[in-house]
Amino acid sequence: DDFALALSGRDHNLQAMVDSTGACMVHMGTCFKMGKTPSDEQILALVDFVTRDKSGRICTINLPEVFSPAAAYKDVATGCLMLTCSDGFVMKEHLVLLWFNQEVQQKHTKPRETYWFTCEPTIPPLPWSETTKEAVKELAHGIAMHEARKNSTRADGVLEAMQTKDQFLANISHEIRTPLYAVNALSELCLVAPNVPQEVREHLQVINESGTSLLGLLNDIIDLRKLELGKMQLQLIDIDLIQFSRSCIHMYLQHITQKGIQAVLE
Repeated sequence: DDFALALSGRDHNLQAMVDSTGACMVHMGTCFKMGKTPSDEQILALVDFVTRDKSGRICTINLPEVFSPAAAYKDVATGCLMLTCSDGFVMKEHLVLLWFNQEVQQKHTKPRETYWFTCEPTIPPLPWSETTKEAVKELAHGIAMHEARKNSTRADGVLEAMQTKDQFLANISHEIRTPLYAVNALSELCLVAPNVPQEVREHLQVINESGTSLLGLLNDIIDLRKLELGKMQLQLIDIDLIQFSRSCIHMYLQHITQKGIQAVLE
């Protein structure tokens, strides 16, 4: 499953797949180089350019003509074959494959009348063959499909975990709501009972309002599942802001008082 490790091995590395003087694989900003190649910084700049302006692929025997900064390292990368492995959908991190070819310099010593001179003609690399280009395309396609299947399996696992979590939250919310209904019902009965001291009545009111708020929170947990399924229905309702603010103060009044803070609603 680790293409970086598999294609940079000694026996069957990336460079051996194509007749080249150097090769590199770029994955998640890391360069895995084989043979003679430009520096990591130069390769990453080339990858960024080709990905942005050349649709992620390039095939040339004169790289400086396509990417002018490549003139600085044409001694190791005059020719370049590059392809981006991507399925266009599932793969989050693209895998970029590059092969390089050097110019070839041949030394010749020739007589010239009474002296000798040496010339070093530069021979450009041979064009990338159609067989090579097709093989590279098949390799990139195979990697992309493998990654797509692997990520799809991982996505299925994540989806199953999310469904388990949602089911757990739904079950818990139902389990908690049952005793909460009992707490709210008993507090309401006590509130309507005669001869209840005012201080006790206020405490019962806080219990009832807190229970109602918690029930609303549990209902929201269930509504989140509806939202994910696209079944959420929004409702516009009127709210008494003063009463709502008063309820909030009553809920936290004990904590506020213990801290020596005075809450005032105007």
